[in-house]
Amino acid sequence: MSNVVRTDIDALNATLAVTLTKDEYLAKVNKDIKRYTQRVQRPGFRPGKTPTSLVKKLYGDAFVIEAVQDMMQQKLSEYLQEQKPDIFGQPILAEKQAEINFDPKQPKDITFTFDIGLVPEFEVQGLDNVTYERYAVNVDESKVEAEIENLLRRNGEEKEIETNIEDGDMVTLHIKEQGGSLEKEDLLLSMNWVTDEMKEVFRTQKKGDTLTVNIFQLEKETTPQYVRKYFLGLEDTDEREINENFEVKIKVVKRQQFAEINQEFFDNNFGKGVVSNETEMRDLIRKSLGERYIAQADALLLRNLQDKLIEANQFDLPDTFLKRWLRTQNENNTAETVEKGYPSFAQNLRWTLVRSKIARSSNVSISDDDLKAYYANRIRGYLGGQIGGEQAEQLIESLTARVLEDEKQVSELYEDVMTEKTFEAMKSRIHIVEKPIDEAEFSSIMAAAQYEAAKARGELQEEASSEASEDLEVEEIEVEEV
Repeated sequence: MSNVVRTDIDALNATLAVTLTKDEYLAKVNKDIKRYTQRVQRPGFRPGKTPTSLVKKLYGDAFVIEAVQDMMQQKLSEYLQEQKPDIFGQPILAEKQAEINFDPKQPKDITFTFDIGLVPEFEVQGLDNVTYERYAVNVDESKVEAEIENLLRRNGEEKEIETNIEDGDMVTLHIKEQGGSLEKEDLLLSMNWVTDEMKEVFRTQKKGDTLTVNIFQLEKETTPQYVRKYFLGLEDTDEREINENFEVKIKVVKRQQFAEINQEFFDNNFGKGVVSNETEMRDLIRKSLGERYIAQADALLLRNLQDKLIEANQFDLPDTFLKRWLRTQNENNTAETVEKGYPSFAQNLRWTLVRSKIARSSNVSISDDDLKAYYANRIRGYLGGQIGGEQAEQLIESLTARVLEDEKQVSELYEDVMTEKTFEAMKSRIHIVEKPIDEAEFSSIMAAAQYEAAKARGELQEEASSEASEDLEVEEIEVEEV
C-alpha cells in the first residue's frame, strides 16, 4: 500500500518519503491504457480496436511516468491536507533523491523523498508591558485660522464691489486691441492668477476704470499660445500679428463676502447643536486637524513596533530549505540573487510569523463585511467629500463589488485588514506614551520615513535602480498555519 512517512531531521527540517507500490501504480497504468484504446485509432485498426499490447509497446513508458507522477502528487497532497504540518511553501524534491528509472517490464516499488521546512515554535517577545512612544502633533494656530477663514468664505455670498480691487476678487473685463480689430466683451479674470506687477496696478482700480495692459503679461504662469487661444479666442492656425497692448475696461468686480458667525453657521458646518460659540468651534477644528495626523502617527508607531518585535524575536529559520525553495519560485532567482536578498526576506518572514501568532492569540478574524467596510472607507477617503449622499454611496458600493471580484485585490485587501486589526490588538497590549511634536518636525520625520520606505522598495531610481534589478523575485511565502 502506498504511504507517506515523515522523518524529522531537526526542529526546522524534515523529509517526506512518498512510496508507491508497483501493484498500485500498474493498476492505474492498465486502467489508463484501457481507456486510451477505446478512443485511439491506429492505421490498420478500426477505432477502439487497437490491441492493448500494441498500445503498451508504443506508449507504455509514457503511461507509467504519468501514472507515477499523478499518484505521487495525489499522495503528497492528501498527506498535507490530512496532517496539516506547519511548513513553509511547498515540499521540494530532496537533493539526495536518487534518479528513478521506469522499466515497465520490471516494475518495482518507487520512493520519492521531499524536503520540507518547518515553521519554528516560539513565543512572542517584546510586546506585553512594553512602552512605546507615539507622536501627538500640535496643530499650528495659523492652520486653525486658515480653516475658519475658508469656512467663512465658502459659506459667504459673492457681491459686486464698487471700491478698489483686492486680492481674491473676480473681475470681468472688456478688452480691445490697440490699433487692431481684436476685442472681447467679457474676459473673466481672477486676481489670484494676476502677475504681481499687474496686481499692484489693479489694486488702484475699481469698477468703470480703464487702463492699458500688456495682454501677454497679465496672468502668471501662462504662455503666448494660451493667451491667444483662451483670452483672445484665436484658432491655433491663426498666425496673425497681435499688438501686445490692449485697452482694458473694468466692467464688474465681485468679491466673496465672509459669512456671519452665528448659530446657523455653526449648525450648517458642524452639525446641529454640536458647536455653540467660537471657542468650541476652534477646539473642534483644532481636534479635527490633529486627527489627520493620527493615521500617520500610527504608521510610524507600527513601523517602530515591527522593528522592535523583529529584533526581539530572532528565532532560527530553515535557511537552507528556504533558499532552495526561493530558487524554485522564479527562474530569475539565481543562487547569487537569493543569497543577496535572503536577509531582508528572512526578516520579513519573521514579521509575518510574529504578526500571525499575535493575530491568533488575540482572536483576530476577518469577514467579507470587514473587507467591504475597509475598502469602502478607503474610497471615501479618496473622494474627500467631493460628492456625498446617495450618489457617493452608490459609487462606493459599485467600486467595492467590482474589487471583491478580483482574487488578487481581495488577497491584498485581506493583508491590509489583517495588519490593521492585528495592530489594534497590539496597541491594547503595550503602553503608549504620547510625545508632543510640532507640525514642521513631524512632517520632516514623515518625509524621512517615506523616503526610506521608497528606497527599500527600490522606487528611488537614482539610488536603487541598479540594485532593484537584482532584488529577490518571489511572491510572499505562504505559511500553512497562518
